[in-house]
Amino acid sequence: MNKTRDSAEELYLLESSAENTLNGLYHFHKTSISTANRPKCLSQKNLDAILKKIAKKFPLPSDFIHKENCSELIKSRLEILEETQSFYNIMRNFTCYKETAINLLTSAFSVKEVCMKSHTYIAVGILQVLSTLIRGFYIINKIEDLTKLIGVYGLVYQSIHNSNESSYISVCKLIQDYNDPLAKLSEDLSIGETMIQNILCGLIDDFRPCILEGKQLQTNYHFNLSVGQKSMSVPYCTILYPNLLKNEAIESVVNVLIVQNMVVPLHRDMHVNYFKELTTAIETRGKA
Repeated sequence: MNKTRDSAEELYLLESSAENTLNGLYHFHKTSISTANRPKCLSQKNLDAILKKIAKKFPLPSDFIHKENCSELIKSRLEILEETQSFYNIMRNFTCYKETAINLLTSAFSVKEVCMKSHTYIAVGILQVLSTLIRGFYIINKIEDLTKLIGVYGLVYQSIHNSNESSYISVCKLIQDYNDPLAKLSEDLSIGETMIQNILCGLIDDFRPCILEGKQLQTNYHFNLSVGQKSMSVPYCTILYPNLLKNEAIESVVNVLIVQNMVVPLHRDMHVNYFKELTTAIETRGKA
């Protein structure tokens, strides 16, 4: 029981930072597609060639700055560092969140027979953290020129300090590894396949009040977790936002943790008070 309570508390504490983490990513995305607010280095013609090389060779080898002609970057390195610092910090924060989340979820999966009836709060915690992870990766996959911005930040930081920023390699690895986020998360969380499936299936009766109307917005999907020969497939119904779905490859990441007609919000601009309704519904049933 103590392990169950500790896991639930740790997941709750982690999730308390999720809103700021996701808001940061959302701001990064909006800035990356804004002509007026994009970092100036992305529109400077004298940097165009080196930025294209950065994107092509990302994550960059340690000797990139010595092998390539980075003279134009060096000239403007302080300005570039200043205008890319906040975006790098956003990615560093999410990288930290992801690493902590994977560790806590792995620990939570070791709790025996977690289900909504007997372990409500740890089950909700698992879904909250998993939801934040996939929502975060969805937004990251929408950020334009991400590898250019993170790569150029790393180069100018290295040229100033003669070493990488302490989290730079981890941030680059996250961007590279999670280019296909569902596949990578499936691998990372394979130990929890059965538990996730059981928790999701247990939500069906509790979420009748949260069903969203509007069949014209709904389409059927399957959220798949596959590792080797083992796989699970959970039926989902996702809300599609056509103005956001320019990349078909990430459609299945939209509005995750959706069981039949029950929806978790994609981000703050599409808010559905999902987990408040979840907790209320379950607590009410428990008192009945």
